[in-house]
Amino acid sequence: MPTEAIRAVVVPQWARLGAIALCYFAAAKVSLIFAIPPGYATAVWPPSGIALAALLLWGIRAWPGVWLGAALTNYSIDLSMPAAIGIAAGNTLEGVCAAWLVSRLTDRNAEFAQPEKVFLFAAIAALASVVAATVGVSSLYLADAVTGEQLLANWYTWWQGDVTGILLVTPCILAWARGAREPAARAGSGEVAVFVFLLIATLVAVFAHGAEGYDVAPLAFLVLPLFVWAACRFSERAVTLTVLAANGWAIWCTVNDLGPFQGFPLNEALLMLQAFTSIGALVALVLWALLRRRAEALRLLQVSHDDLATSMWSSTHELREQVEALEEAQALAQIGSWRWDAKANRVVWSEELCRICGVAPEQFEGSFEAYFARVHPVDRERVRDTIKDAYVKDCSWDSTERIVRPGGEVRVLRSIGRAIRRRGGAAPHLHGVCVDVTERGGVAADSPPEQKTTALDELGLPEALRACGAQFELRTGISAEVLGDRAADGMEARAALALYRIVEEALHNVSTHARARRVTVELEYEAGLATLTVRDDGSGFDPAWQAKGGSGLKRMRERAEAVGGRLWIESTPGNGSTLRVTARG
Repeated sequence: MPTEAIRAVVVPQWARLGAIALCYFAAAKVSLIFAIPPGYATAVWPPSGIALAALLLWGIRAWPGVWLGAALTNYSIDLSMPAAIGIAAGNTLEGVCAAWLVSRLTDRNAEFAQPEKVFLFAAIAALASVVAATVGVSSLYLADAVTGEQLLANWYTWWQGDVTGILLVTPCILAWARGAREPAARAGSGEVAVFVFLLIATLVAVFAHGAEGYDVAPLAFLVLPLFVWAACRFSERAVTLTVLAANGWAIWCTVNDLGPFQGFPLNEALLMLQAFTSIGALVALVLWALLRRRAEALRLLQVSHDDLATSMWSSTHELREQVEALEEAQALAQIGSWRWDAKANRVVWSEELCRICGVAPEQFEGSFEAYFARVHPVDRERVRDTIKDAYVKDCSWDSTERIVRPGGEVRVLRSIGRAIRRRGGAAPHLHGVCVDVTERGGVAADSPPEQKTTALDELGLPEALRACGAQFELRTGISAEVLGDRAADGMEARAALALYRIVEEALHNVSTHARARRVTVELEYEAGLATLTVRDDGSGFDPAWQAKGGSGLKRMRERAEAVGGRLWIESTPGNGSTLRVTARG
């Protein structure tokens, strides 16, 4: 599950701090077995990765757990209290700096959705580790625990141990904590079994032999193709666990004078091993992120392809089956489509739109005037002006109108469309859909067009907004939360409809322009005044844009002003947007 869910689990703060301190202390005690003289700096330091993962999962306020674990570790190896406190402060500051930078520059969950985020994470690890190494070695020097000649060797060992611990341990912990959010693994159980067998065989062959088996030291690189295999075919969990397990086995073999890094002093051998493993981890994570971005691009491309087919704005031979399915769906939903070919000056209707208007396809004259002749006389000029305005301004429209069938029957249509200007400044083409809403209970055929929709009639404004948010989330995949005040059920119909339409337009803008992952709609109602707030965590925009705005913003303002309210937007680039509306009713 996501790390947000991990943070939401009800665990007392003292228990969290105790767990962090215990895990840090246990990992540190094991790692110090490999420390270089005088016994404080080691090339193997997973506690740095544990500390960063804990601060990302539970927030920077969990730092006392890191400090306590580090202080206990250093005090237990016969260091003076001031030196232990100083080293613990450096280790804690390292974790806090890394967590702050990761949260600001990459992602709170450290999800590697792009290759560049992996390199940025590695850079943060290298930069933050300078803090712990510098503070730690300085504390040892001031406590006379190391000599001046030992400073550089201890500093470098300390720094590389921390960097490697973060690169190997933190991604693995976070991947297993947040759950498998990436697309389903591409490999089947058979491939997994073969991979595990070859991984074990390769690790044994490369690292489990003595000096006589290593006339060629580069045999260690045989492990890298397996890291690449895992990145290409398995989930992030499997990738990070593969690298971590391979590193653990390689450390054990090297400590026991086995493998391609034997023959050197233990610390030097471990430093080379950890550098090798870190490079392998970076390669695997970058490749996994690259393939994840490719998969996401393919998914978005597929979504765009489906939307294009659903809109019926393209009827190529490759999409014939989708077009046929769409025509059937139009008949079931009573939705007809039309388009105006500017070059031929001809309007083309779908069969369902002909049926809605009571005209046989072969009898339709193929012009705007033929449609305007069927529009109710009361609505005719308004409809004509709406389409003309969209044509002139290259904008979209969403209105309600009545038509009169040849037999005198009146039907109510919701008309949605937009103008699309072609390249080279050519006259725009017009595309639109008409939805027959006569039997849906929202508008009577003999009533004014701007009445409440069916959802508002049956559910009331708060529940209608929740339904709208649920449909938006299913359609776009963007998380939508709607908080509605039940008192708003008593709102005047005209004001309720205006707010409902504004929410529809705002959600459309979020899905089209904001690149958001979450949107919140909140409705408050008191003493005849309704306040509506729509927030998103998207890319935001320059506040100066509001001065000119677009047709959508103009429509929303007009709707708000028509019910005695006002609308304004707060936004800055990169910080999302907040739309607020007031209405009286």
